[in-house]
Amino acid sequence: MPYFIWMPAARVALRKIEKAQAQEILIALTQYARTRQGDVVAMTGEHAGRLRLRCGDYRVIFRLAGSDRFQVLKVGHRREIYRG
Repeated sequence: MPYFIWMPAARVALRKIEKAQAQEILIALTQYARTRQGDVVAMTGEHAGRLRLRCGDYRVIFRLAGSDRFQVLKVGHRREIYRG
């Protein structure tokens, strides 16, 4: 069973997103955790070791913290997620 570790900033960002979109993000993240299927790519460069999940106009940046453990680092709109 997948276990998610949410960074405080990611949790706050998810709560600011419209409820229906936030639910889609959670469903996509859970589906990837269970089946390893979804729109996920490994990031490169300074973000190496992290994964990016695309869900509509939103992105989730996370990393594997074990076989069934995922650390969610950032959640945000595609225009803003890669800044800073």
